[in-house]
Amino acid sequence: MGMRILGMSLVTLALVTATATATATAVPATAAAAPTTAAAAPWSTPAGIPGAPDSSPLLAQDAAGPQAVYWETLDLSGPSPSTDINTFVSPLGPGLQPGAAAVLSPPLNTGSAVAYGHGQVALAQESGIATGPVTGPFVVHPLPIPVRAIAADASGEIAGVMEQCDPSGCDPAAPELAIARPGHPFGRPIRLDRKGSDNGVGLAMDQHGRILVAWDRDGGVYARFVSARGKPGPLLHLGSEPAPSGFDVVISGDGRAAVGWTSQAVDEGDAGSPFTATLALAGTNGRFGRARRLATVPVTGEERFVPYGGLVVALPAGRVGLAAWTGYDGTDFIVQAASIGARGVGTPRTVSPPGTNAVLADAAEGPQGQAVILILPGLAGALGAGPSATDGLAAVTHTSATRAFGPPETIVPGPAAVDGASVGIDAST
Repeated sequence: MGMRILGMSLVTLALVTATATATATAVPATAAAAPTTAAAAPWSTPAGIPGAPDSSPLLAQDAAGPQAVYWETLDLSGPSPSTDINTFVSPLGPGLQPGAAAVLSPPLNTGSAVAYGHGQVALAQESGIATGPVTGPFVVHPLPIPVRAIAADASGEIAGVMEQCDPSGCDPAAPELAIARPGHPFGRPIRLDRKGSDNGVGLAMDQHGRILVAWDRDGGVYARFVSARGKPGPLLHLGSEPAPSGFDVVISGDGRAAVGWTSQAVDEGDAGSPFTATLALAGTNGRFGRARRLATVPVTGEERFVPYGGLVVALPAGRVGLAAWTGYDGTDFIVQAASIGARGVGTPRTVSPPGTNAVLADAAEGPQGQAVILILPGLAGALGAGPSATDGLAAVTHTSATRAFGPPETIVPGPAAVDGASVGIDAST
């Protein structure tokens, strides 16, 4: 089975010029059999997308794979630099090649994007959720409280998790779930938990409309399944968090589920506590086993926090899953990965280049078991040593047959400072 992969990067060309390009690359289907002894695979030359993104580009993906790229530009020369933002979209055509960029009108916050059936897209907004065709026009469905995460299924059902805040602020707060059936407005929010001090939330929906929400409260990590009819299941306590957390939540089409969370205290770029990555898995019965700590990075200090989430989980239906994360070997920041099978998480393997720092950018697994992990070499947490030959963007891949990651494959060679990247696999190829 061949594999087509899309990766994007925001490449800072210079500190002063404020010029940057969003780029997309695709690897030909023949690259799925990349030899394990080669140092590079035939990734295409990065294709520039017009604009100077203010943040990393965002993929809109559904079960079929990436559908479009969204990004924003911030015009610092305009009369109102803080508000002169344009939002762009580039549909992905055959071979995952980006099409002509189009400006969304009115400008929308890209937030988190989810593609769902027949080229429709949902975008999280501060005041609600915007839905519409890939290039618009979009309709904003207003919601009374801030949206923290969104998900959708192939039928067009959309779910959003919000924070129920007090008038004085959002601490304490409680997570609430709002669901919109195809062609209908959002229903009455469903309260998922009592109020408490929280920092993160994650949300996933399978293709049958079953929902899983995870969040933290007062040092604990909790989750709840919600049926396709909107009925909440029991409140589940999954574990603890040593610091503010971020989440990666997954529901497989075969009923399995995973909640991954990372924790680290970060204040104005300073890592105030160690970074940890933890994973809890549930079988088709919906019961979560004991959470497993995957990594602890004890490094703290200025710009030493782990960037870009630090943990990605994938669970294709009927396939062995994948977890990838940023770790530490006692000397360097490293990227590690492990399979997720019937007996839980397998033996971790280091997939980043030996003897150098590297952090995880993103990872994905296709429906046939192909996988790709994006690596940002040369970074010791968020801090780089300056442009060098070890910087840039690299990837490791495996096919469904081998399930063994090969050596890193260069996508963007150094010296190049890549500020984040995301990846997806075309399910059809």
